[in-house]
Amino acid sequence: MKGTLIPNTDHISRYAGASKFIDGRVTGAAFMLRESTPPEDNLSVNWMEFLRKNSVVEEISELRCIFSKKMTVGSSARFVKLNE
Repeated sequence: MKGTLIPNTDHISRYAGASKFIDGRVTGAAFMLRESTPPEDNLSVNWMEFLRKNSVVEEISELRCIFSKKMTVGSSARFVKLNE
């Protein structure tokens, strides 16, 4: 739902590989635009409430399922949840 405004009460998550963590805590690197060709214009995030699940555990499980269809989800990677 690119470009959709997310209500302030809702949450977003971002997939972060293991290299984005130090001592188990996420670093700011997880929220930087990737240096790619062409360069990214926007940060890719997931709207948690859009999934319409009953819990954060179910939302993360659904995200893992969705992501695993497109890429390898690392065993040390995490989905970092934020309030928008």
